[in-house]
Amino acid sequence: MAGSKRKSAPSSDFKRIKAKVGKKALKPLNDTDVSFKSASLHLGQSIQRDGEYNKSENRQVLLSSRGKSLLDLLSQLSHPASNARSSSLKGMLDIVRNHPPKAILPNLSALIPACVHSCVDEDQDVRSLGIDILSALLSKLEENTIQPFGALLIARVSSALHSLDASTRIDGVKMAKLVSTSCPCLTSVFVNQLLPPFSSLLADQRTNKAIDEILQSLISLLRVTTTKRHSHPPFHPLVGGNNTAASRNSYQEPDLIYVPNSSGSRNSILSTGRPLNVERRNVNYVKRKKSDSFGSGIKNKTNLISKLRDSLVETINLEYEPIISTNKSTTIDPQGGINHARVNLLLRSIRHLHQNFVTYRTEKLDDDDIEFVKVTKQTASVLMDSFPINQDSLSIANVSARNNKLARSVEDVNAAIAITILEVSYVPYRSDEEQENPSQVPNDTNTKKWLKIICSYVTPRLKFLGEASNSTSSSSSSDLDITCKILRQHGKECGSLRDLNVMLGILQEIFCQADDIQLARSTAGRRISLVVMDLIEDTNFHLGNDSILPISNVLTQFVMTMPFYLDAWAGDFLYESQRILEGLHKLVREVEQNWDSTVLECLRSNLFRFTMDRVNLSSSIFEMYPWHMQKICLGLMVLLRNPCDQTLKNLASICTRLALNHETCVKTEALVEAIIQAVQSIRKTVPMQRYLTFLVQSIGISSHVKELVRVEGIAVESNLDSSSKNLFDRAFFTPDPVLNIVARIFVQSGSMQVLRMIYPQLSSWQQTRVKEGKSSMEFLVKTRSSHIILAHFFLVHTKQKKEVGNQSSIFDTMHGVMSIDELTDSICRFINYIVRNKEAMQVSSKLISPIVAIMSSEACVLNSVISKITDWFQAAGLSKTDQNNILLIFIDWINDPRLKEALSGDTSSCRMVLEQIRIVTRRDELQDNEIVLNLVSLLSTRK
Repeated sequence: MAGSKRKSAPSSDFKRIKAKVGKKALKPLNDTDVSFKSASLHLGQSIQRDGEYNKSENRQVLLSSRGKSLLDLLSQLSHPASNARSSSLKGMLDIVRNHPPKAILPNLSALIPACVHSCVDEDQDVRSLGIDILSALLSKLEENTIQPFGALLIARVSSALHSLDASTRIDGVKMAKLVSTSCPCLTSVFVNQLLPPFSSLLADQRTNKAIDEILQSLISLLRVTTTKRHSHPPFHPLVGGNNTAASRNSYQEPDLIYVPNSSGSRNSILSTGRPLNVERRNVNYVKRKKSDSFGSGIKNKTNLISKLRDSLVETINLEYEPIISTNKSTTIDPQGGINHARVNLLLRSIRHLHQNFVTYRTEKLDDDDIEFVKVTKQTASVLMDSFPINQDSLSIANVSARNNKLARSVEDVNAAIAITILEVSYVPYRSDEEQENPSQVPNDTNTKKWLKIICSYVTPRLKFLGEASNSTSSSSSSDLDITCKILRQHGKECGSLRDLNVMLGILQEIFCQADDIQLARSTAGRRISLVVMDLIEDTNFHLGNDSILPISNVLTQFVMTMPFYLDAWAGDFLYESQRILEGLHKLVREVEQNWDSTVLECLRSNLFRFTMDRVNLSSSIFEMYPWHMQKICLGLMVLLRNPCDQTLKNLASICTRLALNHETCVKTEALVEAIIQAVQSIRKTVPMQRYLTFLVQSIGISSHVKELVRVEGIAVESNLDSSSKNLFDRAFFTPDPVLNIVARIFVQSGSMQVLRMIYPQLSSWQQTRVKEGKSSMEFLVKTRSSHIILAHFFLVHTKQKKEVGNQSSIFDTMHGVMSIDELTDSICRFINYIVRNKEAMQVSSKLISPIVAIMSSEACVLNSVISKITDWFQAAGLSKTDQNNILLIFIDWINDPRLKEALSGDTSSCRMVLEQIRIVTRRDELQDNEIVLNLVSLLSTRK
């Protein structure tokens, strides 16, 4: 049928889906989709940690220059990729370098474990960065802050030194040098753990390229044990009196202990003595005991010195060794291939190792010790066979050759060899057999023979030491080193007196003949002086002993030159000056019975050098010295006795300058008293007139007057209202401490005989005249000074009268030298100037205090003074202000407890004094005066 359409079949309720090959099976129609989506905010791990880390107020978030925090960097150290670890360490290094120690200190428990762990990493770059961080940390922090991590730090260093990888062992050498240099006291406790690997390092061909660095690290380790052993604090200019420096020389157990992987946190620092709950992790803390740094492991040291000996022989005998220069080009040493720098390092290592042995062995030698000594003797013998090296290529007489750099290097090596031979050949302790039969010890003969050979090498070079002060000198420091060493070795009775006498004779011609200040101040002059003083001390200061007669005259000449050297050094070389002063002090004490000795007379006559004023300076050498050296100088003067007039005059000037110094009053008074007491202790060896003159000059009245007038002139020019008051408060009473000291010494020096001898001087002070229109300060200072000294004598006389029961007046004992009228006149003149000065009246009690002491001792003086002052009211000329000031002084006297007995009214003289004051108060012009009313009220309480 046309146009018809085919109808589609109706759809069924359930459609069956056919499975097809290669197509995924469809899910059932009744399957429910349970998946869902949600929005979330993710925080970075570093941000979360920073939030927890910053909860503590004491911590500061440490960020690198790229903005990464320290904890984020620490988390990357466990990354398996070495580049990631290196990047993290670079950030940590940036943090350590750019943050102050105060910010780093709270983070040490995380920094140091991560740092030292990186130092033993398998990657070379990681290890280098770890060492750089450790170096930056140690340079910023004090040693005591590192001590809690000492065990961990040393364990990592030891691990690196024992590594099978050669490069890791070399990095361990760097760590050992770094730790021993920065933390010497901490390292000294663990030296026995760090030294054994060095024997294999020297013998290993893989580490031979770094032998110089190995030797430097070894020397640094060996030096810390000697530093720990000799930690006494003598003064040296290079070592200051700082408490921090002192703490570095004395090791103490840390009060904090680092415990890795503790139960509290990943890293903990706990106080010692606190119970540690770490049994679950099998970490036990055992308190470390202090052990002898050299007492154990002597076999390892013997092995080490054997390796050093072998390396030394190999280096000296090496011919035409290729040497890599700094520009990486191969060169050949023209001197037979000997590496002089390496030889010096080897020799220093041997000397330090032997010095440790000598220092720590204080008992008899056992078998291991004998083996060590045997190896050192063999080392000395090997060195002696090659000494001196390259001698034919160097002429002593050729100065230009000696100035050559290579020639100086050869000289330094020869000097180092000689010094090493001298040191290792001397062992102060012997075995039992050697102590029983010392004559059968063959080493003593060898030592003397070696010493004689070295003397023949040194003697021609002594003449160059005198050129040490010349800029074109051909002398090297090695000549001075070996000279000092061989002289000290002779002092140990290891050589002959003949050789020593020859050497000392040459040195005497150089250092004792001419007064060359530049030579005395040179390094050679200072060191030779110390060595000579050591030689004198080795003789027990018995310069007159027949056993040392050949060198006695030479040593005596050196002693007589010492004052010039001390004068030349002044206050610039305090360490050397103290050593010489102490030596002279001991020498004089040993020979003090022979006062006519030439040496003592020379020292006594040159003692003024320490006390005289320096050119262009206002102080002496004595004043430049610190307190402990000043006491040594005074002690030397006391031992020498009978100082010359110039010395006493200079000491008096020093006392005056010290009194005028307003900065350190307490120290000044102590030093002045020490000087005066030192002179007083030897007063029996000094004529009485010279002694009393010294005491009077030490007051320095004229200097005080000049200073007071100068200050007064400045105050007048300033036109300040309080200037005069400040003048009395600060300047006028400056001489009081010295005056009281001198007055006490005067009283202790004798009885009234001393007062009779010094009274003419006191009287001249009291008779000082004041010119019209001029200042009265000179009169006030001098008169009051005389009153202070007289007051001490009056008080002592009163005390003696009460003890003995004698009623005689002090004027009777003076036999007319001092009269009541003369003393009364000076007192009244003094008071007259006081009452006319407004500013003086403000401190009138202190000004008139010596007068009160005098009047309390002698009632006749009180009566005479009151009578004369009351007469002033009868005469015209007193202003109302002056009258009021006099009445105020009367009130002070009545209230003064020292005059309580004199003004009690019990005796007729007391009643007469009170009556004279009452008459003054009844004058018509003084009525209705408040001051008079107060005075009348006080008088009413008296009888």
